[in-house]
This record gives sequence, C-alpha cells and structure tokens, in this order.
Amino acid sequence: MKKFRALSVIFAAMMLASCSSKSGDADNSNVHLPVSPGVSSSSASDDNLETTPSVITEAAKKFKFGTVTDGVYKSEYNGIQFKAPDGWMYATSEQIAKMNDMDKDYLSLSQEEVTSKVAGLKSIYDMQCAEKTGSNVLVMYENITASGNDPAKYTIDDYGKSLQATLESVQKVTYKLENTSSIELAGKTFTKYDYSCTMTGSKLKMNQIYYVCKTDDFIMSIILSINADTEKETDFEKLFSAIG
Repeated sequence: MKKFRALSVIFAAMMLASCSSKSGDADNSNVHLPVSPGVSSSSASDDNLETTPSVITEAAKKFKFGTVTDGVYKSEYNGIQFKAPDGWMYATSEQIAKMNDMDKDYLSLSQEEVTSKVAGLKSIYDMQCAEKTGSNVLVMYENITASGNDPAKYTIDDYGKSLQATLESVQKVTYKLENTSSIELAGKTFTKYDYSCTMTGSKLKMNQIYYVCKTDDFIMSIILSINADTEKETDFEKLFSAIG
C-alpha cells in the first residue's frame, strides 16, 4: 500500500507557519491566501501530478468544484456549505486553479475537462478561506486512485496513519495529536483529528483540526487552523451545514 504524499498537510503547515509572521498585521492585503510558495513551486506541483496515465474513474466523472457566492461556499458534490465569518476572505477561483496546476480558471472548463484534470491529481483543492491573522479553513480531497492505492481497501485509519507520519516530518512546526473522535458535521460523519501546534521561534499556539471522511474514491478533508488562545473549533463547526 502506498502512502499519500499529503500535499494538503504540507500546505496547511505552511499556512500555519505564516500565521506567526502575520499575526500582528491588520492590513487585509497581507492575508495569506492559498498560493503558497511550497505548493506553487514546480517541485510540489510535479509531486501532485500522477506520473502514469490517468485513470478516469466514476468518482472523477462525478466530481464538481464548489462555488462561492455572497460569502457562502457551496459544493454540489459533497453536499456541504460554509458561511465565512465576518472579515474572512475566500481564495479566488483563479488561485484555487493554480493550486490544482490548472492553466485557467476551472469555472471556465467543461465537465469533461474537469474530469480529465481531477483524474490526474493526487490532491484536489476546492476551497480556502482565511482571516487576516492567518487562521484559515481548507476543503480538499486526496485522490486514492491517483495516489496508487486501492479505493476498496484504503481506509480512514490508513489515512490517519499517513497524516501522522507526514506531520512528524514537517520542519519548524511541532504537532501533537490531542484527540481522535467521530463527529457529525453538515449531515456527514467525519473522523476528527485534533492537533496542537507550536512553531519554532514563536510563542503563538495554534490548533489544527482535520475532519476526514471517505467520499467515493476520495478522502475528503476539512482542515481548520486557528489560534489556540482566542478561537474555538466549535464556533467554526457551526458555520458548516448541509445544502438543502
């Protein structure tokens, strides 16, 4: 069984590390939105692409990117919506497209073009919303087939072990798993991994919470990074709801 490269974890860690450098910034122009040097660099982008011919799965054919309208993210594919808190900013569709190694905005692509692209990506980024101090929420998917694993056998527990191994390898950020539990969120059952985080050279304490479930041939993750002293994940969990 192959392990996920977990680009989402590396990306989330860099988002987290950016919080300490921006925590005193009140300028919205400095909000660290998803185009992160580690994700947009050629090495990370290449690592996110399947090296063998893409397998067009039924899951890839069904996949649709979410949309943001009037401060609300909605995904027809996962049936979830999220209302951004006041002062939070969404990444634009152009930024999300760059994170997914797309040459143009995915909103301009046909469903066939989306399917072809998604089938070849190991990690699929769907939504990013951030607050000016760096707290943020990310919705993304790990493509089990493109990562070389068998969707019929790969489990949430497998992903949790891969997640732990990847977090332990992240430099300048120390992660500690505080708790693992099951939670109902927006009408779905997620496995919740609560991590506390400390950054080298910073007094800022952060929590990074992973809400993980299996959807078709994907591992869906909602990753929440927040200030441990001033923010509670339960306040953000209330902002997610089922569509309809």
